[in-house]
Amino acid sequence: LLFGILFDVTEEKQLKMELDKHLLQLFRANRLASLGEMVAGVAHEINNPNSLITFNLPLMEDIWGFFKGIINEYAKKHPDAGMGRIPIGELSQDVDDILISMKKGSTRINQVVSKLRSFAMPDESQEVQRINLNKIVEDTMAMFSSKLKMHVGNIHFRLCEALPPIWGYPLKLEQVLGN
Repeated sequence: LLFGILFDVTEEKQLKMELDKHLLQLFRANRLASLGEMVAGVAHEINNPNSLITFNLPLMEDIWGFFKGIINEYAKKHPDAGMGRIPIGELSQDVDDILISMKKGSTRINQVVSKLRSFAMPDESQEVQRINLNKIVEDTMAMFSSKLKMHVGNIHFRLCEALPPIWGYPLKLEQVLGN
C-alpha cells in the first residue's frame, strides 16, 4: 500500500523566478545610482583644478605676451643666448605652443567633465527633439573609446551618412549607448 500527497509547485517556482528577476533589477538600479554619484564626484574633483587652469590661462597668455617682446628683443641682441643648445627664439615659440596645447587640453577636460555630469545626472526636464544618431554614437564613442580599446584593441565603425534624424532624448540615448 502506498500513500502520497502531490503538490503543484509550478506557481511557487514562477513566483520565485519573478522575485529573483526583480531583485536583480533592483540591484542593477542601485549599482547604476551609485555609479552616477561616483561619476558626479569624480567630475567635480576634476573640474576644480581645471577651473583654475582655465581661469589662469588667459592671464598667463597676457603675461607671456608682455615678456615675449622683451625676450625676442634680447634674442636679437644675443643670438647665442638660449637654454642648453636651444636658442632663445625657439624657446619663445615653444612657450606659444605649450600655451596653445594647455588651452586645448583644458577645453577637452571641460568637455569630458560636462559629458560625465550629463551621464551622472541627465536632465529629466529635457524635451524630445530631432537627433542626429550618428553624432550620438560619435560623442559616446569619444567618451568611452579609451576604455573599450583596453579590452578590444582598435575600434572601427562605419556610420550611415544618409541616416535621417530621429526624435528622442540625446542625453538618454548617449547613456543607453554608453551602458
